[in-house]
Amino acid sequence: MTQSLSNDIEDLTEEEFIDSIGENDFVLILTEDGNLKTFLMPETYKDSDLPENISKIFKLFNVNNLESRTLH
Repeated sequence: MTQSLSNDIEDLTEEEFIDSIGENDFVLILTEDGNLKTFLMPETYKDSDLPENISKIFKLFNVNNLESRTLH
């Protein structure tokens, strides 16, 4: 069962969350103190063709190069 938290944000179980990730979705995982731990993104995107809002979010976390990398 999902419970709406806000306009379009839902409280999902872990299984519902995983099942809800679409092939064109971006997923950001943050640490408890708000640092970016990792992210998932569609394979079809490169730096130059990211949606503007996604680019802005990545800039907030100082992610400037989307080639394969490990975040710590």
